[in-house]
Amino acid sequence: MLKSFTLAAAAMGLMMSVAPAHAQTMTMLSSWDETYNAVPVFAQGYIDLVNEKSGGEIDIDLRGPETVPPFEQLQPVSAGLFNMLFTHGAYHLGETSMVFGMDAVTDDPAARRESGL
Repeated sequence: MLKSFTLAAAAMGLMMSVAPAHAQTMTMLSSWDETYNAVPVFAQGYIDLVNEKSGGEIDIDLRGPETVPPFEQLQPVSAGLFNMLFTHGAYHLGETSMVFGMDAVTDDPAARRESGL
């Protein structure tokens, strides 16, 4: 009986180790709906780029503020209910030290990188 169990366990382990990889779907929570111009440009642009670079292995499902109200989104993301959050630090000033100072740097990608933020 023990020998049969051991063989079955070994066979199951072998089958699990050669199982094909499956595409992964992640979730991104957004503080704004798709009518806000930053969502299609930045959030959807990021989603499209991740999907392209992963060869379709990673897909991101975008959920808007109808799922969780904007000022309450940090906790469910921190708890792991969502994988990512597209928001602004000003929405969560009392909860985190998100880089609110980034708004003080000129809106130039090179200048932001050089600032260290």
